[in-house]
Amino acid sequence: MEINDLDRPDGVIGRIRYEMYRVMFDTPNAPKLHHYFDRFIMTLIVLSVIAIGLEHSDALHEAYHWELALFDKVSVIIFTAELIGRLFCGGLAPAYRNKRFGTARYALTPSAIIDLLVVVPFYLTFLIELDLRYLRMIRLLRVLKLARFMLPKWIAFKELNKGRSLRQKIYSLLYPDEFSGAFHSIIDAALVVLIFLSVVAVVLESVDSIHKAMEIEFYYFDRFSVFVFTLEYVLRIFVAVENPATSKPISGRLRFMTNPSQIIDLLSVLPFYLTLFIHIDLRFLRVMRLVRILKLTRYSTAMTTVIEVITEELPSLGAALFVLMLITIFSSSVMYLVEHEAQPAVFTSIPVAMYWALITLTTIGYGDIVPVTPVGQLLTMVMACVGLAMIALPTGILATGFSEKLRKRSEAFKELVEEKAKDGIITDDEQKELNQKAVEMGLSRARERQFEDEVMKGLVRSSANVPGLAVTFAPDDHVDAIFRMIEPLTLKHKSILLARLAISLPSHSIIVETPELIGPVRPD
Repeated sequence: MEINDLDRPDGVIGRIRYEMYRVMFDTPNAPKLHHYFDRFIMTLIVLSVIAIGLEHSDALHEAYHWELALFDKVSVIIFTAELIGRLFCGGLAPAYRNKRFGTARYALTPSAIIDLLVVVPFYLTFLIELDLRYLRMIRLLRVLKLARFMLPKWIAFKELNKGRSLRQKIYSLLYPDEFSGAFHSIIDAALVVLIFLSVVAVVLESVDSIHKAMEIEFYYFDRFSVFVFTLEYVLRIFVAVENPATSKPISGRLRFMTNPSQIIDLLSVLPFYLTLFIHIDLRFLRVMRLVRILKLTRYSTAMTTVIEVITEELPSLGAALFVLMLITIFSSSVMYLVEHEAQPAVFTSIPVAMYWALITLTTIGYGDIVPVTPVGQLLTMVMACVGLAMIALPTGILATGFSEKLRKRSEAFKELVEEKAKDGIITDDEQKELNQKAVEMGLSRARERQFEDEVMKGLVRSSANVPGLAVTFAPDDHVDAIFRMIEPLTLKHKSILLARLAISLPSHSIIVETPELIGPVRPD
């Protein structure tokens, strides 16, 4: 649904429709606001469906009737405004733009009809009496609005995976690769939401009043979560052979199952299946089910980085912890000898004194065990000072390792940008790959832009090496001036302009000695 700049309508109303279309519909030239709008609507749909599900509990509905009703009204108002906005500018879509009654044609599309059905029940209540259960059922049609966001991505995924086996397709859905497309992100987002809701449900179950009010809902939601997590676990094992590191059918899968992430996935569903064979205390079962929150580490770049840093710095951390253990044992032994006679009921043994030593070394100091002898008090002061250094040591190791990891990732990303830009043009596919790599590395958009800019400045200064092209630059401040001028451009367009130098900026002392070798640069 692309609208070219040449097709931009004239007049105030026409321009408003054009900008609204770019924000509300998925187009190649869509602004960032479009993506924020899509995420907001998707989040509102999910929250709205959850609220309708909560209304099913009579106890919650009675306790929070006003809040749920207010949220439903706000949701309907937003969905109504969205419907009106889409009807207002939907006629600009290429399929209807040059036809009569374009807006009416768009209004008859399945997505527009679903948008209408979502808000109709609310307005019907002003005209006729509707049974509450029937009304809730109709309001659940809001979940169909997600098809607007999911269906195009699913169609693109199918086109991208034509001719591939079922196992390869499932692998691309669960793990990002060149065949994943945007649908993989939807699968990841859905799993993250389910993990979050599952953990919230486990926590709320511990509140007796909430558990009694929603016992049935918790029961079925937990079984639904277990089913999805079990299916995910089995499918990940099934497609593990698609990964070159675990390509062997049996040994590769067994190796894959011993990965920390897979062990966490297994532990997240294991309590449910254990209850089928043995009786488990309910409190223990709840705690074990909270292991599901660790599944989020699979989708968190920050947590993955922390785990990698801890793994890499494990020898250094082990040495620091070994020194801490020696100090703890030595100091607790001395404190036991010093304080046992003065406080036989407090310092009853060396293990008890080790508790005092750890509390003192970590500078927590609960005060439940306090030395009373001068030697014991002196030793406590020494231990407190030693503790400051000992606790700072692992922290410094982790901080240094984390900083080094980010530096290596930054250098790797810069090398990747240089590799993609060395031919002078960064294509759309290369730009998507760079963006995906930045997300995987946990780089912020500002850091990504900074590294891209540094690479492009390098292209400016080395552009005299472009075959068939000789360029003379004034001092570096002119290079910076050039770069400030093209700063708003995308990386792709920067690469075209800078590498081919198809620009004329005499005020910045760019001299193209062989202009006849340079072709015109188009926007794309």
